[in-house]
Amino acid sequence: MPAAIIHLPSMPDLQIQKKLADEVRTAMVGVLGTSLDHGQVLIYESEMRSVHETRDNNFVFIELLLFSARSPEIKEALYVKLDAILRSHLGGLVEDIFINILETDRHNWARNGQVLSKVDLGY
Repeated sequence: MPAAIIHLPSMPDLQIQKKLADEVRTAMVGVLGTSLDHGQVLIYESEMRSVHETRDNNFVFIELLLFSARSPEIKEALYVKLDAILRSHLGGLVEDIFINILETDRHNWARNGQVLSKVDLGY
């Protein structure tokens, strides 16, 4: 049940956001080997950001929420793929892309009231 929360600088083009969300979801499913009906992508954008003066205000921050136990190699492949997707859609709009994986056990997730440690997800 991977989920991505993408924090973007303010962007007027919703079509770019839609394409970005679709490609990020496809990348998560492909790299992580999850089933096609799993994975959520949420995009938040904001003009106002509290950033230190030495940092570019137009950065992207992605939080990836995953079940634990993925190998470092799989995580690195996902970092590389997501960075490439973001850069292809955002071009020169962003300099810094930060990605953070937050891992939890399946018993900490539920879908429709069912604890996912009790559900066969096929992966």
